[in-house]
Amino acid sequence: MRKNEVLFIFTSIILTVLLIYDYSEYFFQVESIKKLDVILNSIKLYRFNESIFVNASIDIGGNGVKTIKILMITYKIFFDNDLVREYTENFALKGFKVQPGQIFVRKISLKIPYFKYSKHLYNASIKGVLVVDIYVDTFFGKALSSYRFNFIVTKPNI
Repeated sequence: MRKNEVLFIFTSIILTVLLIYDYSEYFFQVESIKKLDVILNSIKLYRFNESIFVNASIDIGGNGVKTIKILMITYKIFFDNDLVREYTENFALKGFKVQPGQIFVRKISLKIPYFKYSKHLYNASIKGVLVVDIYVDTFFGKALSSYRFNFIVTKPNI
């Protein structure tokens, strides 16, 4: 009987330690996702023929304690409340990993039809919103982390 009690206690301790370890891994991953830092460096509009191009530079930095695997990034550009353009970068096969303290610079150039640009041009400026949705791989699937940047752009360079 004594042998069974020792085996039961030993098994219980091992399972408890594994549960605590898994919870700490999950907790550190959640904290790292919360501390994911996205900064809009610059956003500019350029005109070429009958098209407008939006160029944006974005920093993605990991300030957490755990490596984060990014599966997909979606960029949405709104002029006023009208969705003008949506673009998706999909890294699902490999993903890219953001180490703590590491910064990635993403540069995007998106073509916007001229009629959408001219529809929202007021007093030589446009009020816009750039929404960056980052999908991160977690223990339970994908987690969405969304960032919103407001900007005002004057007439594009010709």
